[in-house]
Amino acid sequence: MNVLNFLGFVDFTSTIWNLVAYAGMVVILFGVKSKNYRPHLIGFGAVILTFFAFLFLRDYILTSLQLLIAISGVLEIFGVNKKVSTTIFSVLSAVLFITLIFGGYVPDALRWLGVFGALGIAFGLIFVPHRLGFVSMALGGALLVIYAPFVGAWVFFFLNLIFTILNLQMVMRLNKEQPI
Repeated sequence: MNVLNFLGFVDFTSTIWNLVAYAGMVVILFGVKSKNYRPHLIGFGAVILTFFAFLFLRDYILTSLQLLIAISGVLEIFGVNKKVSTTIFSVLSAVLFITLIFGGYVPDALRWLGVFGALGIAFGLIFVPHRLGFVSMALGGALLVIYAPFVGAWVFFFLNLIFTILNLQMVMRLNKEQPI
């Protein structure tokens, strides 16, 4: 029972929300491994986690990150030109993070850790499939691994732990294929 409580399954409401969030996490991880349905699965999982972060956790940093990931998936699904999507994504990222900072949602160093983690992933999405994109996402994911437990977001802890490992594996693979 202690393990369930630790994972967020404390009462009926938290159990439902966490079941949905863990399902979103699984969808995203399948998306990371899928070649044909990557943007669809990652985008759909991100939508699920956006609602979880916003409605249940009330964590606007994680909400902003998931929203950006969902938008990135939509841009990729519709085959938006890379330069156009990069511009759209960069402007949206800047607007969201300026809103977080000047809206008072980053009151302490811990929240800055979350912001820098989210920025790392956001910039990584812009630069993928280049090595810099995977490095940026791995660093962002690692910062979110540290941030998530402090805000009680265990699904984000596990998701970003796996996400960081997968991105580091991709960096190592690219380093073997194209040494620096």
